[in-house]
Amino acid sequence: MDNAPGGNTNAFSESVKSLSETVGKVGQQQMEIMTSVMKTGIEMVEPITKTSLDLAGNLLQSVNQALQGVSSAMAPKKQV
Repeated sequence: MDNAPGGNTNAFSESVKSLSETVGKVGQQQMEIMTSVMKTGIEMVEPITKTSLDLAGNLLQSVNQALQGVSSAMAPKKQV
């Protein structure tokens, strides 16, 4: 035990400082992990979204063509 004036206080202050630095580093690492997870999630969703939109566009185009075919089949023919 340190009997010098302020000896224990200094050791306690150093311990608190070290602990607060460690907590700060852990917090920063958690934020970096969350940022990385979010970035990876976005990078995974992006191609799926593009593919889904392309698929929906192609589906609508196919339905439009089918409706045009039905309309032209039902339309009266011009007699020449």
